[in-house]
Amino acid sequence: MRKILFVELLGGIGDVLIALPAIVALSRSYPQADLTVLTLPPGGELLESDPRITRVVYADRDNPRKSVELLLASHTFDLIVSDTNYDGIEQVIQNSSASRVVTNLWRSPPADERVGDRFLQILLTENLISTDAHATPTLHLTSDEQRRA
Repeated sequence: MRKILFVELLGGIGDVLIALPAIVALSRSYPQADLTVLTLPPGGELLESDPRITRVVYADRDNPRKSVELLLASHTFDLIVSDTNYDGIEQVIQNSSASRVVTNLWRSPPADERVGDRFLQILLTENLISTDAHATPTLHLTSDEQRRA
C-alpha cells in the first residue's frame, strides 16, 4: 500500500478521537505509505501536526459526499478505509478505483466492545493491520501550541 485514505466524516472531535487508533494502526502497518485523512473541522485540526499523517483534507460540511467524489476524482488510493456510510458515501467509496476498500467500521458491534476497538478488530480481520500495530494514539501539538503550553 502506497497511498491510503481514511474517511472520517461523522463530524465531531470525539469521532476523530475514536478513529485515531485505527488511523495510527494503519500508519504503523504501512510506514512508507502516504496517509490522507478526509474529515470535517474542527476534528481535523487535531490531526494536522501528526507526523504519521501526510495530509488532512477538509470536507464541505454542507456536502460531504461531493467532497469525497472530488477527492477520488483527483487522487488515486490503494486502500480506502471509512467509518462513514450515510448519504451514499459508502457507495462512492465502493465504486472507486482503490485496490482495497473497507467501509462501515461500525458493522455488527458487540454490546461490550468499545467503538475504537471495533474499528481495530475489523481492520485486523480484513488483514489490513498487523497485530503489533496497536499503539496508544497521541495528539501532536504544533510548534505554536508547544510554545504556549
